[in-house]
Amino acid sequence: MAEDKKILRKLIFYNFPGKDQSPKFKLDIHEGAQLLNIDTRMGKPRLWAIADTSRNKIFRDFVQYEKEEEVAEANLKYMGSYQLGNLHTYQVFEILK
Repeated sequence: MAEDKKILRKLIFYNFPGKDQSPKFKLDIHEGAQLLNIDTRMGKPRLWAIADTSRNKIFRDFVQYEKEEEVAEANLKYMGSYQLGNLHTYQVFEILK
């Protein structure tokens, strides 16, 4: 009888670069992760998720925009926003395939 693979669902976060470093970015995220929201810790943005950490990681594409920027991508899923400093608030989207 084959052993059942244990599911290790955990609440985790993935750090990503701030908009000042890169408007588009890829995150190496556990396959099937349920993406929850965005926040910052010590001035660095991060994406929270519930993920089975026993699964392989895959790259997913994201983009972040500031107020009044032209939105070039057509198929986006809103993930949340974060603020850096007192002046800049960024909206983060997953680019859907």
